[in-house]
Order: sequence, then C-alpha cells, then structure tokens
Amino acid sequence: LDCFRQAIALDPRYALAYCGAADVYSGFSGRYLLSSEVFPQAREAALKAIELDETLPEAHLSLALVKLWGDWDWPGAEREYKRALALNPNFASARIYYAEFLADQQRFEEALREIKRAEENDPASLQAMGREGYIHYQMRQYDRAIEVYRKILGISPNRIGIQRDMAIVLSRQGKHQEAISLVTQSQTPAMSVAVACIYARAGRRGEALKLLQELKARTAHERVSPL
Repeated sequence: LDCFRQAIALDPRYALAYCGAADVYSGFSGRYLLSSEVFPQAREAALKAIELDETLPEAHLSLALVKLWGDWDWPGAEREYKRALALNPNFASARIYYAEFLADQQRFEEALREIKRAEENDPASLQAMGREGYIHYQMRQYDRAIEVYRKILGISPNRIGIQRDMAIVLSRQGKHQEAISLVTQSQTPAMSVAVACIYARAGRRGEALKLLQELKARTAHERVSPL
C-alpha cells in the first residue's frame, strides 16, 4: 500500500496505482482490516482510476471487487466484470474472479467456461488452477477438485491456501485424518478455522472447541476475522 501511495505521489494521474491501492484495501478487508474502514477508501481509489482512464480494464476489475465484497451489489459487480473483459478479453485475472463469482451463484457451466478461458490466457497461473478446483468443490465433484489441487501442490508444495482447500475437500469425503495431516502444520487463524471445521466434522468436538477458544484468545492481541 505504501508503494502504491508513493507511485500516486510521483504521478497523481497514474490510474494503475489507484487500482493497486483499491485491490490492497479490498483484499485485506475483513481479515486484517475493518471492512467499514477500508471499503470507502477502496471505492474512492477504484472510482478515481476509472475517472482517469475509463478504458482501463484493471480499474473495472477493482470496482467489481468493491461492489461484490463491499456493497454486496452482485448485478453491479457483474457489469464491471463484463466491462473489464470487453475491454480486454485476455485479462486472465478478471476471468478468474468472474468465474468464482459465477460459481458462488451456482452458475457452474458459465464458471467452468470462464476459468478455462483464463487458463488459456495464462497457462502458468496457479491462481486460475486454484479457482478451477474451487468450482469443482462447489459442484461437489470432489475427486476432480482433489486432482486439480494435487497438480498445484506438485508445482508449488508450500501453498498453504491450497493445502487448506484440499483438506476441506478430503474431509467432505470422510477422509478426516488425511485432511488433518495436511493442515496442522500452519498456525494462521484461517488454517486454525479449517482444522477446527475438520475436527468437528470428524466428531472430535472437544478439539474443535479448543481451537475456537484459542482463536478467541488471539483477538486480545491481534485481529482475527469475526467470520
């Protein structure tokens, strides 16, 4: 965020720097920063980018994320995703986020079509592959999701988010011990939540509640998402 602010100070008309600031605010909201504090700043930065250059695809993606996560304005978010992709059909990041958006509405055929386009645009994108796994998980195609996650971990073994997502899918299949072995090494709040959920699903209620109490205790000295 400091680097984006420095870029804006050097060139106040550099629209991409405003997009970057907006994306930092949006991405950290809820987890590390209070949404009520940062989304007004995210919105202001995204709108400034559009004001400077309405034809900039990144600006419309930034505004789509603000509308989705900050405003819960799903029709508005979809308009911005589509505008970004109309301006640049090869914009892989916009397709990745749009695919996730479609999956969350159970528009699975559209979601798979978009994520495949993203992977064609950027074949090396592990983010696109991760979203493909997420879509299969949402479709309850657990074997296919695990296949995708294993492929990602074969390329980048230490991706904690993918380890977490794969563990959740394994737990859905009843493979609780295999799931727990994937995620107990990390102590981040997000991973502790995943482990607690897996313990609960496995019937290990006491261990799940212990983790919940530990998370509550952490709120005394660090921000932990209320979710």
